[in-house]
Amino acid sequence: MTLRSAGTVLFLLAVLCTSAQPGPSDVLTFGAFRDIVLVNHPIVLQSDLVIRSGESTVRAARGAFDPKLEASMDNKFYKGTTYYDVRNAQVKIPTALAAELKAGYDLSNGQYLNPDQSTPDDGLIYAGLSVPLLQGLLIDERRSVLQQAKAFREFTRAERNAMVNDLLLDAYGSYWSWWAAQEKVRIIQEMYDLALQRKEAVTSRAIAGDRPFIDTLEAHLQMQLRQQQLQEMRAIEVKNRLVLSTFMWRSQGPDADPVALLVEGTTRPEGETITGPYPTGVDTLALQFDLLVNQIPQSHPLALGYRFKLESLEAENRWKQQKLLPKLDLNYHFLNEPARAASGDDATQFSTNNYKWGFDFSFPLLLREARGERELQLIKIRDTELERDLKVTELRNKARASLAQVELLTAQYQVAEENLANYETLFQAERTRFFNGESSLFLINQREMAYVDARNKLIDIALKVRLTEFELRWALGKMY
Repeated sequence: MTLRSAGTVLFLLAVLCTSAQPGPSDVLTFGAFRDIVLVNHPIVLQSDLVIRSGESTVRAARGAFDPKLEASMDNKFYKGTTYYDVRNAQVKIPTALAAELKAGYDLSNGQYLNPDQSTPDDGLIYAGLSVPLLQGLLIDERRSVLQQAKAFREFTRAERNAMVNDLLLDAYGSYWSWWAAQEKVRIIQEMYDLALQRKEAVTSRAIAGDRPFIDTLEAHLQMQLRQQQLQEMRAIEVKNRLVLSTFMWRSQGPDADPVALLVEGTTRPEGETITGPYPTGVDTLALQFDLLVNQIPQSHPLALGYRFKLESLEAENRWKQQKLLPKLDLNYHFLNEPARAASGDDATQFSTNNYKWGFDFSFPLLLREARGERELQLIKIRDTELERDLKVTELRNKARASLAQVELLTAQYQVAEENLANYETLFQAERTRFFNGESSLFLINQREMAYVDARNKLIDIALKVRLTEFELRWALGKMY
């Protein structure tokens, strides 16, 4: 789109004023309507809950790294004999790395206690760690789940923006459809008033003998036709007004109700005419169109949703890839008796010569489960990539089509505007001829019908330009 055509669009789009301040009490401005939708609409509130769910998911995933306090006691007393009394308390501290720190206290005694469970009379303190050397060293299930949760949190933010964009697309369309309906009501009201005046004038002239009485019947029929059209347009306006009210909510809570714009004439959209130099930002979109189209994968909420979904799948895939390795965990603990309360020669001293260590090893020989899970994960990743590429292509094509549609509608508007000026000239000239007695009711009715059709056509094209601009903004992810 050239600068000249972009400037023409600015002239054609009537009333896209972005001011958030509402106008007079009986005028609902576009900016005020948009703010009401963004603050109170249930879908906006639901989208905020989506973000909260993402934050809660991350918090739950971080819980896997919380320190854990454990304690156990196992005692057997039979026929006056303590077979065994085994007590243990320990704390486990998972780390952001692979290791898990442990510290605890063991106290065991009894006549039939297993020798490997025996401890000094004061018990035994131990501290150490457990480290995976193969599977789980680079990434384990806890870290994988946390990464997936963080990706899901970002996904919920993109999903929230996508929900709001869809809502605004419908809301904006409803507002300007209501505007167009009210404009058409105003036009038909004007034509009805003219028909009523013409009927009265024809009746007066017929009584005076200047016109035949049959003209009064035709003038009356034309007045009735305009009255019928006015009633039909008012019904359409009421329907559009009620649709618009579903996007307006006064408050947030169980008692919130849509704002009902039910009293005819008390509330109207901004703007009294269909032309005027109102800023819309279409020129900026046109000048930066190529850049904005290329940024769709990085900026559009739908594309970002796929991006973060892929990040989650990749995190899960890295863990499934780790499960192809053997499992080898090394455990090492220092052992020491508790320090006695009274110091002296018999006070227990810390020594690195007291320890306990070992390892756990396992490896499934065929690896069918691990290989199958990873293959399924790779399929999910590829399927999501294809969905993302398809969605990005659809968004880009929709943006290009919308921009081309704006240019086409701009040309149509210019032609329609010229036609309206010509029809208005013919209509006014025919009115002058009629009241000078040089024309007939049939001719003036024909001129009037063509003039009304031209005005309605101009409103329809103006509405299409607005709706197409919103479709362009939606495709580019720039609704607000």
